[in-house]
Amino acid sequence: MKQKFKTWLPLFPGFYSTIFEYDREEYDIDSYNEENNTDLSFDDFDFDYREYEQRVAVRFTDRLEKELKQYMEIGIVFENIYRPREYNFTNDSINVEIEVDLDVVLDKIRENKKSASEIIRNKHTSCSGFISFHSPDIDTWLDKSYIMADPAYRVGQLLETLCDIWIDRDDIYYWCDGEMWIDFTPKKQTTSI
Repeated sequence: MKQKFKTWLPLFPGFYSTIFEYDREEYDIDSYNEENNTDLSFDDFDFDYREYEQRVAVRFTDRLEKELKQYMEIGIVFENIYRPREYNFTNDSINVEIEVDLDVVLDKIRENKKSASEIIRNKHTSCSGFISFHSPDIDTWLDKSYIMADPAYRVGQLLETLCDIWIDRDDIYYWCDGEMWIDFTPKKQTTSI
């Protein structure tokens, strides 16, 4: 039976220091200056980074849903972008509501148990400088009650594990090609008398 889970979107690497961080301002400014015969600099423009990030996040969500529908019935609805206060240990993530049958997800994990076990073990084994709050044992992850004890994280992790098995991470960078632009406008110039 399908259930709705609020969780994070698998595979999305965030914006900060990734391929999705907008870094084409210099090109945009040069193009603007050439088209308008001006000599403006970065400080003379307002760039709408929030709109850009929202558009990319929605597109990424839609594309991941399409990819996962090849393997199971699933619905993914974009909710918002989480931006950490500091980027030392984490990056931006996309919060979503996922509608899926958890039993089907667990069956897919069982079908790919060897690969899933390696992914879960690598992600959740404590080591020097890292204490995992989740089990590194795949059999624990196959227990529905374990998943339901923290569905906001664990459903997302199960889906990311399946994505790592089914989807080539190198392909995700092309999912948002058509969205890699930003709205920007010159700031109003004030003149002094």
